[in-house]
Amino acid sequence: QVVCDDCYAMERNSSQLMCGVDGSYDYPVPTCNLIYCPSLDAPYHGQLSSSETACGTTVDVSCDHGFSLAGQSRLECQSDGLWDGQVSLCLDVDECLTSPCENGGSCVNTVGGFTCTCTAFYMGVRCQMSSGNMYSYGTSQNDVSLPPLDDYSHGPINIPVSCFSFGQRRHHSLYISTNGLISFDRAFPSPFPRLFPGFTYTSVLAPFWSDVDIRRDGSVFYNEYTNRNSTYIERATQDVRNFAGNAQFTAQWVLVVTWYQVPNYPDGSSFYFDALSTRRNTYQVVLTTDSRQTFALFNYPSDGLQWSGRGTSAVVGYTSHDGSFFHSHYLSRFSDVVNIASQQLASNVGHVGRLFYQLSEKINICAGNSLCLDWYLNDINRDGVFPVWHFYLPPCPCS
Repeated sequence: QVVCDDCYAMERNSSQLMCGVDGSYDYPVPTCNLIYCPSLDAPYHGQLSSSETACGTTVDVSCDHGFSLAGQSRLECQSDGLWDGQVSLCLDVDECLTSPCENGGSCVNTVGGFTCTCTAFYMGVRCQMSSGNMYSYGTSQNDVSLPPLDDYSHGPINIPVSCFSFGQRRHHSLYISTNGLISFDRAFPSPFPRLFPGFTYTSVLAPFWSDVDIRRDGSVFYNEYTNRNSTYIERATQDVRNFAGNAQFTAQWVLVVTWYQVPNYPDGSSFYFDALSTRRNTYQVVLTTDSRQTFALFNYPSDGLQWSGRGTSAVVGYTSHDGSFFHSHYLSRFSDVVNIASQQLASNVGHVGRLFYQLSEKINICAGNSLCLDWYLNDINRDGVFPVWHFYLPPCPCS
């Protein structure tokens, strides 16, 4: 009688051998082969601890974050070549049942997670932080999110108003850089901040120009608003009237750009990496115009600035394309630049965490006669082809 150990099976049916008169068995001694179970497929939104299928093997089943296991968490391959159960399912967890959104935020369950829509004065993944100065932002506001690239400049984004002035020049488009700045009519993604005017070769607006890296963490959001009934238009209008004392201003266009929980670029040094790897910055620029005057509002939550930069600290301010119209905040290039978010003295309007600038100079280049002159001098002579200039020109803005 031939008997195989547990988890082994004979290669043929007969387990008995008979010794003949010639002193030999009537069949060769059978072989005992290891038993295998069918291969398993990991559940959707889950994984298996092993791909082994031999008898006696145990396989643990687990689910991704945001999903719960419905069924057995461990399967064993039995001696009959079958698993002792079925692969479990990973079901989406409704996180909203635990009320994760704080301070009155509303929760929407998503596959593997949740989204909080915060009330006007709170922000963060769970609406856990007071927004204070910040305009609402993020995916819950249908913002556009920049791709997770390093030293990236997103654009061009067309400016949909008849006249957008910065210094003594009109601009038609802008670019948003991951490195804490906005440039006009051309990309400027430089990660190396320097005091204005510097050599930017284009108009630049910098709420916190520094070397940012969002490839692994952090987000940059933006959104535009032109509807007069929009709360963003109303709020920007009111902010300009309050800070500029201009009761006649009514915003026609508002751009809100938010750098959310962005980290500093790691330089590979363990000392700096350990010190700064968990620090994140959050700040925002609100750009608005009424097609005559242009204003920028820099917003910083109370705990929004946690790092100033490695090697070179951030620069805050602006410059026109030719450097004739510029401003660098007095804390720029100092490690104390992070105090802009927390010290009233750092504000130019007496509000902690807010900076306000008029970007259009007093010379109103958006007046009708200036538009005509600009059209004539710049557009007509653009190619120096006077006989056929009328084929290349945009419509004349002159009345």
